[in-house]
Amino acid sequence: IFQRLALVRASNSRLVLGADKAEALAKYRLLLQTSNTADTPTGKVSNKTMRGQINRFSCPVVDGNTVCYFTFSADNHIFTASLAISPELPILRIDDDVIVEFVETDEATVPVKSFDITTFQSRKPVLKDK
Repeated sequence: IFQRLALVRASNSRLVLGADKAEALAKYRLLLQTSNTADTPTGKVSNKTMRGQINRFSCPVVDGNTVCYFTFSADNHIFTASLAISPELPILRIDDDVIVEFVETDEATVPVKSFDITTFQSRKPVLKDK
């Protein structure tokens, strides 16, 4: 008998499967991030903004989606963000100063709602007249 836990998002009937509760919730968080929604899988919701320096980061591909995981020097949470949140995520470096907005939960892994590298200024190319 093969058993898995399924979570279904009622608004769009998308389904995630996990071998256990932790895996199913992790995949559900990823589903919420990639669909650009402020929903969260826990009942306690409080938005918070944090600014700090990046201590560690990694951007693996999970189920076909690139998800960035990072930590701050002064915080013990692991933050997650999909590339849909910000085009700056793939160029993130250790010691970058960033500002994130996130939904505060009791969980160790926290999904990010917005992300900005404060020291990075994206610019439009300047065209010179000839």
